[in-house]
Amino acid sequence: MIKTKSHHILICFSFIFIAIIAAVNIICDFDKPVYYSLLFMLPVTFAVLSAFCNNLYTLIPDNLGVSLIIVLFFCRMVVSPLFMCLGDYLSTIKINVDQNTPWAVLLVCYEETAVFIYLLYRMQKPKQYTVSDNDKFSIDSSVQRKYGLLICVILILILGCIIITPQLMDMYRTVFEISDENFTNYEDSYIIRKYGTGFVSTLTLVAGNYLIRAALIIVPAFFIVLLAKKKEKKFNRIISFFLCFVSLFFIGGAIARSIIYIISLLMLRVHMFPGKKNNSNIMRIIIVGVAVALGWWIYNFDSSNLSLSRYAYFSGKFSAYFSSVNIVSGVFNLPDGLEYKLRYIIYDFLKSIPFCSTIFGLNHVDVQTFFNAYNDSWGQIPPTIGMGCYYFGPVLAPVYSLVFAHIAYSCGEKIAYAKNPFSRIRLILTTIFFSMGIVMYNIPITFINLFTMLLPMYIMEKIVYNKTDNREVQR
Repeated sequence: MIKTKSHHILICFSFIFIAIIAAVNIICDFDKPVYYSLLFMLPVTFAVLSAFCNNLYTLIPDNLGVSLIIVLFFCRMVVSPLFMCLGDYLSTIKINVDQNTPWAVLLVCYEETAVFIYLLYRMQKPKQYTVSDNDKFSIDSSVQRKYGLLICVILILILGCIIITPQLMDMYRTVFEISDENFTNYEDSYIIRKYGTGFVSTLTLVAGNYLIRAALIIVPAFFIVLLAKKKEKKFNRIISFFLCFVSLFFIGGAIARSIIYIISLLMLRVHMFPGKKNNSNIMRIIIVGVAVALGWWIYNFDSSNLSLSRYAYFSGKFSAYFSSVNIVSGVFNLPDGLEYKLRYIIYDFLKSIPFCSTIFGLNHVDVQTFFNAYNDSWGQIPPTIGMGCYYFGPVLAPVYSLVFAHIAYSCGEKIAYAKNPFSRIRLILTTIFFSMGIVMYNIPITFINLFTMLLPMYIMEKIVYNKTDNREVQR
């Protein structure tokens, strides 16, 4: 191996070791369906790429984008296939899996190879940003007042939306309301269809939902920054810690969003209240956050009401959430027509623009509905690599994945060099959203996060900072 620090070698070796165990288990399972005969290639590919691209592990945890991409691919290529092997290969897509699954395996391996090699190439390029260790965040009273004013406007608008349409709060629940029976909440679209009986009610439901999502990250971040400026650091550290968990009291249809907010705010807090081992603290935050989320999920799981074993249940869940080869195989069932491809490439962008899905009537023409209609499934999102293959063909299939990886890498690198904390929280969110866009999210969801969350945050920075440092905001 090329020279690395001991903990980087340990992480890389551990991932490779687990991948080999998963591959051996899959190979030794002689009762698996014939169409999963190539499934062992997923952990084998991950192990080979980890060994070949071992230098990427030296960026853990310094580059959040690389760290997340490696972990997410580990979940898709190693953990998910292992659960499939243990859980009788429970899957979502049933149509044509015998002929489509082998191609899906090759496609997913191709995507990971392209992303890892690109990240390795990107790593060789010199860093474009420099900052001295003594550089501090510049937060003057003018910036503080402008941000405070914008936040007041947002909160007033949210209050107005709630007064006009109180059903807006039906989209959210607290962490204490999550149970086996209520693990997932109503989808936002369901609430909007049910209570958006007119233009005004629809407008307030949609706008209020966007504003609440933004407020749940912007408001706590603002107060964490203010607390970091105060002299009483010890007491402020405690208050700022609890501010990171505000989103637990406003959990929407996607629990993952609240977890992302918590991790992002905790990372901002680490930067605002620096310790001696800053990077180690960030890694601990990520590990603890993921462990708590998975622990809560497993703890709340009750198989007594299901006709499934525990392993079969988690096989299905990991397959769905990490876009397994079974989900990717569903893309090959879509009609092969240029008209369809052009239509949904355009819809991926249009659906991402605020209000286009609801007020402007594009609610029932999204690629998710299209995908599920041809696969006799429900609620499953078509994966990024699958739709890339559908739109551009197998050779250019990883185009979106590579673009997302580039953004995640670049923003992950810029986080440490951002000179104002509001740029930093935006860059953290950007890195997380685009990293997840490769494996967990898909093309429209990633664009929705871009247009409804990241772009407004960028606009706020432009309003507040009259002369914004291009090194901080260039994307």
